[in-house]
Amino acid sequence: MTALGNAAIGAWHAVGEVLLHGTVLAAIAWVLSRTVLRRARPAVIAAVWIVVLLKFLVPVGPALSWSVSSGVERVLGADASLMAALPALPVTALPAPAPAPVAAPAGLDAWGVLALAAAALWLVGAATLVARRVGEQRALRARAAAGHAAPTEVIALVAAAARRLGLRRAPEVVVDPAGVVPWVVGLRRPALVLPASLLGAGADLGAAVSHELAHLRRRDAWLRLVQLAAGCALFFFPLVRWINRRIDAAREQACDAWAVAHGPLAAPEYARMLVRLVRARATAPRAALALAAHPALLGRRVDALLDGRARPG
Repeated sequence: MTALGNAAIGAWHAVGEVLLHGTVLAAIAWVLSRTVLRRARPAVIAAVWIVVLLKFLVPVGPALSWSVSSGVERVLGADASLMAALPALPVTALPAPAPAPVAAPAGLDAWGVLALAAAALWLVGAATLVARRVGEQRALRARAAAGHAAPTEVIALVAAAARRLGLRRAPEVVVDPAGVVPWVVGLRRPALVLPASLLGAGADLGAAVSHELAHLRRRDAWLRLVQLAAGCALFFFPLVRWINRRIDAAREQACDAWAVAHGPLAAPEYARMLVRLVRARATAPRAALALAAHPALLGRRVDALLDGRARPG
């Protein structure tokens, strides 16, 4: 138990350093987004915040006091590096060790108990969130599988939009009779789910399809996997949730820009369609990449569309 307690203390020290370095990088990114990158494309802003998020997940870099290798060394103990260096020394250079008195094993101190308790709470919280996210994705897949086959003309429209956006292959297209907004789900074999109410909407349908295909063009499902990993692993750190919201906002703005650049609606008409769909999103799946996801971001997205900041990239 003493060894476990010491390992837990070392792990939490390492986590503290990771959070400190990530926080400093987040502050730098925030300053850049407010100054130098204030007029940058949403795709650039999203990339900046993804780099910050990766800093929390992959704590490596030059001149850092903690990295993956040093973390292993801390867990194994300082003797690991000493033992690695011993074969390079001549045997005659090693003095005979002096006899050491046998000490009674030390008990687990208060800090070790707290570190182990915190580790146990973290494990329960992270496992609960992972199970919840996996369940949400399974539910999305089941809902998509329960949809109807899309009409031939809609499949042709999606295929044409996929070619315009540079996708190598159009996704599977299904119709959700009870849905109100389109959404995509899946990593290797994505599916585009369209609400039946949108099939006869003409230009609105084309614009909505372009937005959803932009998620596939940008590989947002894979990037969202990184967001989910950070959110589950560092659920106790509010800054990670804040960074994820920044990524969500930039991602949706980037897809809006693709939809305006490659779809049938100009920015003002697209903004009006966006407002209508966000207001009607009562049955939209919360875990999907959906056009009307994140209602709190609506004002920011509309402003970006109307002032010309939404540019594809």
